[in-house]
Amino acid sequence: MSDTQHSIYSIFGTDKNIEQTGFLLTYPGSKFIIARAGGANRSYTTFMEQQLRPHRKAVERGHLDDEIANTILREAFARHIVLSWEGVKNPEDMDLPIEEQRDLEFTPENCVALFLALPDLFEDIRDQSTTLANFIQEQRDEDAKS
Repeated sequence: MSDTQHSIYSIFGTDKNIEQTGFLLTYPGSKFIIARAGGANRSYTTFMEQQLRPHRKAVERGHLDDEIANTILREAFARHIVLSWEGVKNPEDMDLPIEEQRDLEFTPENCVALFLALPDLFEDIRDQSTTLANFIQEQRDEDAKS
């Protein structure tokens, strides 16, 4: 698409369905379906509001403890952003040859444990779930062509 065909709608108009049902995020050997953190993903927004309500004064003052904030975020992402995964291996099997390693079932509890074990994965999923281009269908179509 040429620059003259762009409009603010093609730049900022997100696909509300993708925001809620997610898109495929791949890593070597693993695949995740992740939804948007915000936008049309009301379950995430509602969960965050509920979890932060008891900490409202600390949030308003900018004094929310980092560990409390990260605990709430990990739980929110495990329940409302990461919708499924494939190819995530059970950490108990890491010393076995790859063909003998069992897949780890996707559950919110396992997802939180994965985020704790691999904090950089959590950071990347956070980044991907807030990257606008991941939720604009036109951008995803162009990326798929290249």
